[in-house]
Amino acid sequence: MTDQEPEMNRGRTAEFVRSDTLEQLLSEVNGAIGDTLPAPYDKPKYPVILIMGNARSGTTLTSQWLSSLGHFAYPSNLLARFYANPYLGGRIQQILADNDPDNQMGLHQQVSFSSALGRTKGALAPSEFWYFWRQFFSFGDIQTLSPEQLASVDTAAFLKGLAGLEAAFDRPVVLKGMIMQWHIPFLDKILDKALFLNVKRDPFYNAQSLYFARKRFFDDVSRWYAFKPPEYNTLKNEPPIRQVAGQIVHTGRAIEEGLKHVSDDRYLSYRYEDFCADPQKLYEDIAAKMKAQHYVLPAEYGGEPAFDAANTQRLSDAEAHELRTALDAFSQ
Repeated sequence: MTDQEPEMNRGRTAEFVRSDTLEQLLSEVNGAIGDTLPAPYDKPKYPVILIMGNARSGTTLTSQWLSSLGHFAYPSNLLARFYANPYLGGRIQQILADNDPDNQMGLHQQVSFSSALGRTKGALAPSEFWYFWRQFFSFGDIQTLSPEQLASVDTAAFLKGLAGLEAAFDRPVVLKGMIMQWHIPFLDKILDKALFLNVKRDPFYNAQSLYFARKRFFDDVSRWYAFKPPEYNTLKNEPPIRQVAGQIVHTGRAIEEGLKHVSDDRYLSYRYEDFCADPQKLYEDIAAKMKAQHYVLPAEYGGEPAFDAANTQRLSDAEAHELRTALDAFSQ
């Protein structure tokens, strides 16, 4: 979130307040490194994996899981601070962390699958990387762009940034793409090879989690949290529980509509609950999609055997009834 979203920057709880000093340092450094150590080629050679889905649907866990496998390049929290030049950021990470056998820099860490509303801890944990995206896609209050705005995007620079991340590690890139999930056909068109992962969580638990995310982020359930669909201008007049219900339904519907324009070998939809129960099955499905695009992942799965889906009712019975009724109404 940046100054492009002033409402989202006001009223954060202490846990999520941004440092003005850090913001200034990031601006200074990234304003200077764009042309330093450019990527060795102009666009990704391997399929780019883009994680799509509603906020609080399991996108962060998917990102952490894929990053932990060792088969993919991803924007770590360290690398993401050099968002204007991912190739340079990757090389800096290799100096400071990947090639530091004695841990002199103190950046080695255990794999963690915890996060705070999408924010991970640790230098090598995956970042949401929104600063990178916002260099190229100028969003206003709502996460949709006009055809004219899309036509003006510097797609060459965007693709070179992804190529830099890929080239630094010589592995396929995996990153969150929810900031552009209202424009999936556009991404599908500009990427030679891509795999869109569409995470779908049980709508009740997804919306419930989104409701409590408002409380944690703002200490105010009436404040909007996460990206805004085009329907926001109508939803903002609804009570909070109906807002999150509409947000879940409209966003999920937009993703499904976008994927209708994508060929079968370039997307994979899966249930968060199924993934938690059997991550190996999702890995095998991803490997099959990647193979169809001429990239072969290791056959042996070496990741976690399962995760806790954490689908428990936290709302009161009356609130839960209100939420289920709203979900049904918006789904008609």
